[in-house]
Amino acid sequence: MLYWVNLLASFDGEGEGQGEGAGESQGEGAGESQGEGQGEGQGEGRVFTQSELNKFLADDRRKTEAKHKSMVEKLEQSYQEALQNKTISDGDRQELEVQLEDLRARHRTKEQQLAYEKKQAEEAANSRISELEAKAGQWESRYTESTINRELQAAAVEHDSYNPELIVVHLKSATALEEQVGEDGKPTGRLAPMVTMTVKNEDTGASEALKMTPTEAVAYMKKNPERYGGFFKNNIREGIGSTSATGGAMSGDGTVDITKLSDEQYFKLRKENPAALGLKPTR
Repeated sequence: MLYWVNLLASFDGEGEGQGEGAGESQGEGAGESQGEGQGEGQGEGRVFTQSELNKFLADDRRKTEAKHKSMVEKLEQSYQEALQNKTISDGDRQELEVQLEDLRARHRTKEQQLAYEKKQAEEAANSRISELEAKAGQWESRYTESTINRELQAAAVEHDSYNPELIVVHLKSATALEEQVGEDGKPTGRLAPMVTMTVKNEDTGASEALKMTPTEAVAYMKKNPERYGGFFKNNIREGIGSTSATGGAMSGDGTVDITKLSDEQYFKLRKENPAALGLKPTR
């Protein structure tokens, strides 16, 4: 399709006026000839194709958008500079941030707005996921700690430890919740505390790490009084000078009645006469 574009304003009026005026002064034939010639010559416009017209419009739109974008960028820069001022109050800073976001929102294109909303949704989702993961981690940690403490304390009581809390403190760092394996060798999905104990191999004499249940670990400790005698009641024996060290807490069967010892007496006895507690003397 072709478009007739007038390059001169009101060219029809100018052509007719000049033709008629010249005709009156110089004669009808000359007037018609001159009027027609001048009217047609000055009234002619240029014909533009559709692609040329589209290009004109696109160029004009790009110039307008560039000018508009430059203006918005300058406004954003002004807001950013104002926000960098450390002397403004929190209220003023919050108001400037709201105005800046409003400016950006009003001048986003449709595509930019969709991208912005997508980014906001992703950030909100990621923040929520992080929050839930943190809470889950806290509950997992609490559950793990309470389960390990309960199982170790129960094992200590079962094997007649004079102070179960000492057993818990001693084994806690070597204990972890692990998934149990069934008789078919497949995971059962059940978690249980397992203690990693360093034991001496009776055949080779070398030390090796073995995993045991809390009950097995405490039983192993009880069977090795040379290392763990002080943790259990029946391993506490009378030693030289024990009467003074225990403050009269010796029982008739030759063992120390821990329930009658204060913390100060216990640690003093352990330092001065560890044999009274069934412990090997420190060299």
